[in-house]
Amino acid sequence: MNRIIIATILAHIALPALSQTEEVILPSDLKQQTIITEPATLHKGFLRMGLVASYGVVDKYFNDESKREYFPESAWAASWGYMLLAQYGVTERLTAEFWLPYNNETRNYYQVYIDPAFNTELENSWDLKGRGLGDISLSARYQLITESESRPSLTGTMDITLPTGRKNPANIKGDYQYDLPTGGGAFTFRPELRARKISYPLSYVAYVGWLYHLPGKKLFSAQDTVESDFQFGSRIDVGVSMNFHLNDWIAVANEINYFHSGKGEQENVADEDLPTSWAVSYETRLVFQIRRVRLAEAVRIPIKGKIVSADPIYVILLQYTF
Repeated sequence: MNRIIIATILAHIALPALSQTEEVILPSDLKQQTIITEPATLHKGFLRMGLVASYGVVDKYFNDESKREYFPESAWAASWGYMLLAQYGVTERLTAEFWLPYNNETRNYYQVYIDPAFNTELENSWDLKGRGLGDISLSARYQLITESESRPSLTGTMDITLPTGRKNPANIKGDYQYDLPTGGGAFTFRPELRARKISYPLSYVAYVGWLYHLPGKKLFSAQDTVESDFQFGSRIDVGVSMNFHLNDWIAVANEINYFHSGKGEQENVADEDLPTSWAVSYETRLVFQIRRVRLAEAVRIPIKGKIVSADPIYVILLQYTF
């Protein structure tokens, strides 16, 4: 009888222990979480490395009356951007990020000049290219409020961009022969607040950010011989998104975002070449989580705007979590 009682007691002790063991989440499982199930910041000690490639053209734009039209003088540009991204979980609530960009831009121009005196047409075409290191960015993200069943998470971010890219035209051989700049020429700071709530298989995100440019000096054209003092206008970004799982490893994100950039200054005078601009865009992303590998494809489509490109931007991302 005593043996039966002891066996029964041990069984009751062992069963809860077994159930607790089954609920333990291994680190390898945490490294396979999707954009919906992962926390707002990277887990402590995790390192995520990745490559980002973006492609966009400059063919159409929204004019100062918010009407979509083609650029004059048959101007057309294509831009490839490549970026190395590293993220590290300093603590469970703090993530550090490093962005190393490489720019590859090509601009094509074509002009037709009509000489009424001789009733002739003169054609002129040229290409401009800008290839090289862009402006490096450093970022820190901290969870101010962690998520629970009753409240969303709130994350604060501070991005700092360093003017490491070439700010001036280079290898100038003429008015139509030179290398384009690859950097902005000034430091920038961008604080952001981001709220997120998971309601599996959905998640909801809302954010607001403010981009501030410090003053700088650079050449605004290949014809300039002296660098001009300038300061780009501050920019406000606002966005909301709804994300959902198609299955356990494929997620879709749909976002509406808006930005407004104030008028900039050149030589301490408001410059028409640095005007106020704004845009409303729709962005959709398809994200695959294949064990520790994350593959994402995204496209941003401008819907309406002013003095801003009206062409879509395509992005592809590949990451691995160590």
